[in-house]
Amino acid sequence: MGPFMEFQAGQCVSEGCNQTWQRYGYVVGCKMQSSSAYKPAWYSFPGECPNTPLALKSEDCAAHFPGGECDEVTGGTHCTFSPWKDAGEVFIDELEGRDPTLGLQEWCQKGNSEYDPGTDAGRGIVFWDKKDDRTLVRERKYKLAYLFWKKYRSFPKRLTEPCDQEQSLT
Repeated sequence: MGPFMEFQAGQCVSEGCNQTWQRYGYVVGCKMQSSSAYKPAWYSFPGECPNTPLALKSEDCAAHFPGGECDEVTGGTHCTFSPWKDAGEVFIDELEGRDPTLGLQEWCQKGNSEYDPGTDAGRGIVFWDKKDDRTLVRERKYKLAYLFWKKYRSFPKRLTEPCDQEQSLT
């Protein structure tokens, strides 16, 4: 994992994009976002012609600046990520514990709600109650990882932190 690079309309707008890619290749970048109890992460995936806006990308540019996307990741300078591999899924009904036999519209018509910011709780489910409580956030994360692991045993039971704030490639 390398430094996060900001992209706008398909073009890297961060300082040092070219220097990073020349030194390390088209590395995936990661940056933790500050948030109350949650630890969201932003990722940057340098694709074809990462220094060119989407509207100006061309086949010639892609041939010279291929980015890091590839079918099977090798870690080489032009093969650092393969984001389109389907890892599996956990449905929100499974995660929240909502009755999947009821359609969402029918469930809501019965007076249920996933979350009400005024009460900091749901009606008919408790999964999102106390949305920013650090302990409950951690429990939600573990539940997601466990449900995923139950379906796809080749994956770990626990999720690791998405990126290290202090991480660097030097």
